[in-house]
Amino acid sequence: MVKNILKNKKVNYVMTLLLLILCPALCIYLSNYILRQGLVVALRYVLPKWKIASIGYVIMLLVSAVITFATRKVALAYLVAGGISVFGAAAHFFKTNFRGEALFPSDIVFASAAGDMVSQFNISLTPAMIMSLIILAAAIIFSALFTLPKIKNRYYINMIAAAVFAVSAVFYWNNYVLNTQHYKNMGFYENMNPIDIYYSNTFHTAFLFYVNSTVVPAPDNYGQERVVQVLSEAEMPSKEQTTPDVILILLESYFDPNSLFGLEFTDSINENYNAVAQRAVYGNMLSFKYGGGTADVEFNILNQINTTYYTEALSYMNVYGNDKLPSFVHGLKAADYSTYAMHAYTSQLYNRVNAYNNMGFDGSKFMDTYSNTATYGNYISDISHVEEMIEKYEEYVATGADNIFLYGVSMQNHMNMSQENITDRVYLTDTGYSRSFTDGMGILASYMRQTDMAIKRLYDYFEQVDREVVIILYGDHQSYNIEGLPDFSTESLNEISSYNSMTDKEKYIASHTTPFIIWSNHRDMGGEYWPLVSPYNLWALASQSYGLPSGEYERYLYKQMQTMPVDNEYAGIWCDRDGKIYDEKPAHISDSIKMMNYDRLFGKQYSVLLNESEV
Repeated sequence: MVKNILKNKKVNYVMTLLLLILCPALCIYLSNYILRQGLVVALRYVLPKWKIASIGYVIMLLVSAVITFATRKVALAYLVAGGISVFGAAAHFFKTNFRGEALFPSDIVFASAAGDMVSQFNISLTPAMIMSLIILAAAIIFSALFTLPKIKNRYYINMIAAAVFAVSAVFYWNNYVLNTQHYKNMGFYENMNPIDIYYSNTFHTAFLFYVNSTVVPAPDNYGQERVVQVLSEAEMPSKEQTTPDVILILLESYFDPNSLFGLEFTDSINENYNAVAQRAVYGNMLSFKYGGGTADVEFNILNQINTTYYTEALSYMNVYGNDKLPSFVHGLKAADYSTYAMHAYTSQLYNRVNAYNNMGFDGSKFMDTYSNTATYGNYISDISHVEEMIEKYEEYVATGADNIFLYGVSMQNHMNMSQENITDRVYLTDTGYSRSFTDGMGILASYMRQTDMAIKRLYDYFEQVDREVVIILYGDHQSYNIEGLPDFSTESLNEISSYNSMTDKEKYIASHTTPFIIWSNHRDMGGEYWPLVSPYNLWALASQSYGLPSGEYERYLYKQMQTMPVDNEYAGIWCDRDGKIYDEKPAHISDSIKMMNYDRLFGKQYSVLLNESEV
């Protein structure tokens, strides 16, 4: 009898359509179940948000219909849509918990390299993930019992129906998924950080919102004439340009809890930085990342683009790394510099090999070819990384290179700092804090002291070099992730009374500020201090302060810095030259930088061509 029922065409037709309608609903429920880790909690959360969830539901229904009518197997729709939903939600859950970041569309680009990072953490499936897989497997098995009959016994009619659904999906995608107003009409909550956006708007709709936000329209009046006009308004005198060797180093998770929060330790963690600063240009940088996202900070620095104007959904080096990028490295090559990039970790992440090549570097190397591999904690130490860069510098000098530009990314302080394999242990001397805070800050300070020793090694070496060398160092972001101390995090900063009493924006600044320093072995700049700058401005500051090869774009940015060196639209924070913080962008500050950003990243790169012709 059961066999007869399963063979009945009407039963198959009705059940297939019913299962097709239920497929996206089940996917939405399971993904949010994984996010919220509770069957009933997820149901109570999703039902009141049916309008917001409908954006994800409709596009998933149309795609599932295409699969079902084309293959006549609704089970395949469950397999594809359900698999994407469950594994996507799990990826978001793990990324949120281990990297402090939401899942973005660009993450798909480097999904194959994710296993390399996953192996660093003790990741195991949660009960909600296991239960979701069981429910999905049961749905696939049950739906496999039914096959969509040929409509009027003509399979081509099924294919026509599939084509109609495909066209409908494209129409809905272009007119609704890529329409920001549609999200607002549905009650989408957009003025939050990305993790909260996922938590408040259902998983699929939040992901589609970030797909939508990757589409950047051209600014009004964009064109070559307007770009030339903006650059000509810089009116900054061009310094006499020289060609010293340049060393630019990103120091992973380098920051100073002593200067930021007034914490005292048994040993100094910034004495060498402070000693160099007396003859340098130095100060603080407001990073737009915390815990991870190093490649995005790199992108801002090297390409002088303020990505906070756009969505956090893009991992820019991944997405744009296969195209020629508007890095200032191209200008250095035009000035006959030998250029080289070095990273003390794997080459498998963030498309760095291609990106470095397209930024203008002659070559690059990663940890698998390092000869200095001594570790501090889990990764190659900053001192080893500095030694590797010194050896590369000496190699270039030995070959007779006239001008040298070396770029390096260290790894020592990367998240999941180990409590093992660390020497010269530093301890927090302040009292009145919890055990986890005291232990965590002591371990963190131990790492920062090692970075400070690496700065000393650079300083001592290049002080003896006859050639003029300009050194640029900066920390990419802060991180409070230590193995074996799950209770130590950014939230632990609330134990500091001065931090706990801050506003949310003040806390953002305190937890996103990192140091930078620019100094030369042949010139004393007298300790020129900048309270706060944005990452995309760092090369403009270095090039205009030391007369490095540069063009109109750098002079334009440097002029902007005189009134507003910090522009962080992610957090809604602006800061002037004196360090005064604004909650809204001052009316007298030009929005022309948005035009220039668009031109360099999405547009015709008129400013890049002008800049390179001038260098």
